[in-house]
Amino acid sequence: MLVPGKHDFVKALASRTTRRSHVRTAQALARQSALSLSLLAWAFAHATSFGATDPVESIRIELPASPGPVAQRATTLLTREITERSGVTVGTGEPADLTITLALDPGIGTEGFILSGGGTKRVTITGSDDKGLLYGVGRFLRGSNYGQGKFTPTSWRGTSVPKGTLRGIYFATHFNNWHEMATDAERRRYVESLALWGTNALVVHYPDQWLP
Repeated sequence: MLVPGKHDFVKALASRTTRRSHVRTAQALARQSALSLSLLAWAFAHATSFGATDPVESIRIELPASPGPVAQRATTLLTREITERSGVTVGTGEPADLTITLALDPGIGTEGFILSGGGTKRVTITGSDDKGLLYGVGRFLRGSNYGQGKFTPTSWRGTSVPKGTLRGIYFATHFNNWHEMATDAERRRYVESLALWGTNALVVHYPDQWLP
């Protein structure tokens, strides 16, 4: 039988042990998230294409009919990543060295996509839905090369359909780690990069009971 006061000590000790366990788990997750961010940055900076294709200096994007908000955002990300990393002109009107056609086909498979098209003059990215189109854009960007004023599109062609329906990541937003200290703009870019890799879920937890 516990004497008065000892029960409170045991509860406090157990609580402290639990907090330490949570801290170690959160720190490990934070290191994994930081590593994921580094890998994302490295992959985009050093992406290589599967096979030789000719570099282009201008790109025209054709959007699907009545694109939804996700498809429109995929177009924005496609334009931004190519422009920022190569300086190549990307538009939706004038003829260009390369035409990238974005399309939708629900028969591909849930959140799947197809990269098709011969040579380097035209590439078609077809998504089963808006999400599939976004993931297809990410696959296209990762396989392409970026140079000063030149962009070399990936020569990879094929179909990809996710095996899992839930592909998520946990943001350990505590202990002054990157997820807590980063600016809103930095976190937004990180989430967009994760989406281009096929991530479709995000968990954020604010453990107030751990704070002093």
